[in-house]
Amino acid sequence: MIIQHPPPCDPAQMAATVRSLARHAHRLLRDPNSPPAEAQLLAARIAQFQDWACDQASDELVRWLEDLHRRVETQALETSRATSTV
Repeated sequence: MIIQHPPPCDPAQMAATVRSLARHAHRLLRDPNSPPAEAQLLAARIAQFQDWACDQASDELVRWLEDLHRRVETQALETSRATSTV
């Protein structure tokens, strides 16, 4: 899923995107059986949002996005390894 870039400095759209990423990540990280492809796609969405939002986001949001990206990528690797050994 490609993020449609909102106009610069649109706080409502930025907040909606953050909420969407957080909901998706929460669901994915709580499910040990989530498909690796889903985690990889979410990691790509987070990275794309990071690229777009880096100039507009607070330091706290930048750190949160970095941590979320790392956690989702780790989930993708772990579920990928688990499915390849089964």
